[in-house]
Amino acid sequence: MTLKFLSAAGALTVLALASGASAQTAPAAAPAVSGGPALPGVCVYSGVRTIATSNAGKAVETRMNQLEQAVEADLKSQATALDTEAKALQAAQATQANDPAFQQRVFSFNQKKAQFERKFQIRNKELEVTKGKAIERIAKEAQPLVQQAYTERNCSLMIDRSAVLAGNAQMDVTDLVISKLNAKLPPFSFERENLEAQLQQQAAAAAPKPAAPAAAKK
Repeated sequence: MTLKFLSAAGALTVLALASGASAQTAPAAAPAVSGGPALPGVCVYSGVRTIATSNAGKAVETRMNQLEQAVEADLKSQATALDTEAKALQAAQATQANDPAFQQRVFSFNQKKAQFERKFQIRNKELEVTKGKAIERIAKEAQPLVQQAYTERNCSLMIDRSAVLAGNAQMDVTDLVISKLNAKLPPFSFERENLEAQLQQQAAAAAPKPAAPAAAKK
């Protein structure tokens, strides 16, 4: 009988990678280079920088760090306990492998390990959904402000900052949008999404239904 275990270090490394993958990195403002004059009617805007550097966006990043740390602490304590139990079982395996009581301990351990791995996956998904909803809220609040900036700056063409290698900073309306967003949307609070009930409903819906009893022959 071979014991398999997802160690605490391995689980938390995956969590850290998954959390970091969802982080928004704000692009730097257009580099100051010597070039031509601003083109009338052409504007540049960075939605990513707006989300990352607005007051609400920075608060979201801070809050997400808090939620991630809380999840990590909870998972780490459980993973450490499982790791300790796994080592004890491995130490006893050579002399007790055929003992029914030992086999029951292994069975119980594997159940707890499976529950931990499921919880790990759910928490990771919850963090992903939580951050996505917070960012979506900021983006929706910013959209009409981008339109206002478009009108105020007499833009006839708006270009995404990510598509611009360099440009005259006078054409960039991002700071204007951020200023408007800071006045409109203060930092807001939120909690981690709870997907337990939703996933349980999905699992129940996907479970095979019992076959209908056959009709009695006449």
